[in-house]
Amino acid sequence: MNILLLGEKSNLLADKLISAGHNIQIICDKISLDMVQNYDFIISFSYRHIIKKDIIDKFINKIINLHISLLPYNRGADPNLWSYLENTPKGVTIHYIDGGLDTGDIIVQKEVQDNVETDTLKTSYDRLINEIVMLFNDNIEDILTGSIKSKKQHGNGSLHYLKDKEKFMSLLIENGYNTLVKNLIMGGGNNYLDDIDLVLTNCKYDNVRLKNFTNCNIGLINEILLWRNHIDVRLNSKNIEIIDIDEHYKFICSLKEDLSKLYFVVQFEKLNIGVISFTHIHKKSAYIGYYKNPYIAAKGIGNILIETAKYYASNILLINEVYMEVLKKNSISKHCILKAGFQKINKKNNLIIYKLGLI
Repeated sequence: MNILLLGEKSNLLADKLISAGHNIQIICDKISLDMVQNYDFIISFSYRHIIKKDIIDKFINKIINLHISLLPYNRGADPNLWSYLENTPKGVTIHYIDGGLDTGDIIVQKEVQDNVETDTLKTSYDRLINEIVMLFNDNIEDILTGSIKSKKQHGNGSLHYLKDKEKFMSLLIENGYNTLVKNLIMGGGNNYLDDIDLVLTNCKYDNVRLKNFTNCNIGLINEILLWRNHIDVRLNSKNIEIIDIDEHYKFICSLKEDLSKLYFVVQFEKLNIGVISFTHIHKKSAYIGYYKNPYIAAKGIGNILIETAKYYASNILLINEVYMEVLKKNSISKHCILKAGFQKINKKNNLIIYKLGLI
């Protein structure tokens, strides 16, 4: 097959294509219809030019793009940067090219986990490039023959142009692309809970600090979303879907009016260790929940979160009993809950319901 590679990164695909017996040519300049007459397939990877409609029409299902975002999130320019500025899921996507900007049907994609504590823009970008090259190499013949059933992009996602990042460039002045990504998520600062809502001094774990979701700054709100969308948290939640930033903000705003729910960020020993929640709050009872900050490797975080929730329920909410719902497969949480004195009282679908009396 005669294959045209477009873009400055397309050379990373060349060796695998050549070893598979294909003929390739790499072009970074703008192409016209006359220039592509002798090719069977076109692959774009970091190509800086808009491909005209007449070329797209000639190569229906034969022209693809490699994009380092989890589409439909972060279409267009600087997808890796925007995934941190807007705290959206990270990943890579290979998709067909249509008349829109990164709007074509998805052939294959993969969610990619980062290390928010140590990654820089450069290390996270390099990881995405490596992941998308591997994704292409693993599916190369199926992609070229069209044997993979593509799927439409679902959801609004997001779109950015080169000019959109200008107002955020101050965050990169000091270290450029060696800037730590956690500083982008946090708006260039840190999210230590100085402006605290409550310090629990008589709890089992002294000096646990709580911050109500409704009083969090933008940086901390984004950090919470990063935890919630981490695959380890989602797979142990009743809702495993990725939450977009608009939905996240709307939920937090709704908490200001909903007196039956409370959500807190929990800090212990100057670390934001996770979230505790209270739902279905009544005069005598409430349901509690928790999830830990998935970027903290320390042991015992779940125990601290549960004990903190118990203390708040008993001493602040002044209720008599609390309930917890846990997925049957979540053996770690089940162990922590039983250790905290809860008793199993019921099963519902894939959930186990536990109860604890506080008086």
